[in-house]
Amino acid sequence: MLICFDSSAEAKKALDALLETKEFKDVSEAVCMALVNYEAMHRTIGKSGAVIGEPAPTPRPPAPKPAPIPVAGAPADAAFVASWKEALEPFSLTVSTLEGIETVPLAEPPKPITTNLPPKDWFFGQLNRFLPAKATCRALLNMERQNPKGVLVSDASSKIAFAACRLGDYLRELDTRFNFNRDYSLAAAFPSTEYHGAESRIRFGNQFVGNIKQGQLTGLPAGIGLLGHDASKDPRLLLTPTGAQFALLPNPLLDDLSSPGRDKLSEAEIRFLLDHIRKHVPAEISAYVAIIDGIKEKANTPEKLDEYLCRRFTLQVVEKADPKKPEQITKTFLSTQRTGAVSRMADLNLLWRQRQGLNVSYSVSHPAEVFRSEIQ
Repeated sequence: MLICFDSSAEAKKALDALLETKEFKDVSEAVCMALVNYEAMHRTIGKSGAVIGEPAPTPRPPAPKPAPIPVAGAPADAAFVASWKEALEPFSLTVSTLEGIETVPLAEPPKPITTNLPPKDWFFGQLNRFLPAKATCRALLNMERQNPKGVLVSDASSKIAFAACRLGDYLRELDTRFNFNRDYSLAAAFPSTEYHGAESRIRFGNQFVGNIKQGQLTGLPAGIGLLGHDASKDPRLLLTPTGAQFALLPNPLLDDLSSPGRDKLSEAEIRFLLDHIRKHVPAEISAYVAIIDGIKEKANTPEKLDEYLCRRFTLQVVEKADPKKPEQITKTFLSTQRTGAVSRMADLNLLWRQRQGLNVSYSVSHPAEVFRSEIQ
């Protein structure tokens, strides 16, 4: 079947970036997968916003506007806590052990672990934050209490993404409270009830919960080994042992509504992720090592870092990359890969971004120096 349609410049840019990941054999497969994903979300989410299969919400008057939040650093008052308690419930830690929770084994990478993979083999740049992955692990842990055998991937993706809209609203309130700009935004990558609608939920579900594509589970949590799926005909989403342990760790934003912190992850969560990445995630090790080395060699701006990556991996920037020539990469895809890796590193306190007007520069932290010294 042949279908022709008009495409916006933004949609074409997104399509080109997807094709450069090499996860789709051609434009047709990428577009078909997008349509299938959208139909699944539309089928799962009712017109009222309720998840099909659950009781429809009882009509009620519009909820009152959340109480104003206090100035930064002050404890939240009772009105603020009450106004956001429901939003955090799907992501709150309700258990202290993993008793009764089934997990799927963590896939081990080949030994020795490769630490010099080029940008095209890094995680897709739009998988750029760790807090959404934390929220997904916590939500799935709670869902597995009622579904010990796991949750259908499509159901988990739609339900967690829908709940993440209200969590996104809450995090945007905190961004306002702390006067955070986009580099430090707590709400970055989360959907919202206020705008973007189904599009942002689908994107969150695909990127930060998971989607089965060609028999493989995609998304950041799966990529770093926090989630997996069983071998049933209709795959069910399950935490790995690593993902379950990560879900149990307290989080400064999800677990302290009365006095929310400014950090996306606790020091314990960061140490846990870095230790896991160092032992099990070659793509992420390669990205961190290359960027740390580049910044230490004074490639400390986006433009200089892209030039450094081209030299390090012998890349050729072209208008349109030839899939048969691995050395070719477009400027857009290289920028997307670098931006995503930098954002994930910032979440782990491995680097800092400084802005002066429109100019951005990077500097590595002491934890980054320690991480780099542990990699051969």
